Amino acid sequence: MKEKQEIRRIEIGIIQLVVVVFAAMVASKIPYTEITQGSIVLLGVVHVVSYYISSYYENLKYRGYLDELIATVKYCFIFALIATFLSFFADGSFSISRRGLLYVTLISGVLLYVTNTVLKYFRSSIYTRRKSNKNILLISDQARLEMFCHE
Repeated sequence: MKEKQEIRRIEIGIIQLVVVVFAAMVASKIPYTEITQGSIVLLGVVHVVSYYISSYYENLKYRGYLDELIATVKYCFIFALIATFLSFFADGSFSISRRGLLYVTLISGVLLYVTNTVLKYFRSSIYTRRKSNKNILLISDQARLEMFCHE
């Protein structure tokens, strides 16, 4: 059971990593953001670290819309904080403007919220569909039920 939860956690993290890298690529097209290809890779690493620090994966399928928004804002705050510290201590190897970090954080926050909502919707519909295929509704009367149970 633990291995299955860990695999789901990694799957969600990889899907969200793709979303964050896409958001960084979109933000790099905006003028004066100063986001390079190397910065995009490091932002992906920052996502992985902040994903596990913020526990963004916990209770994903049970969170409502407001809880999802709060978890996304918490993740974005930690993401921006770690990226700021990395930019400060990297001595020029990782440079991103404040505007670029703001755009990446906002775009990835919106896209992650939408992605998690869509993931919950599809996971619940697939799980319900699989679960309903295994259930059988048996309608019978008392006499036939006793005859069937005694055999």
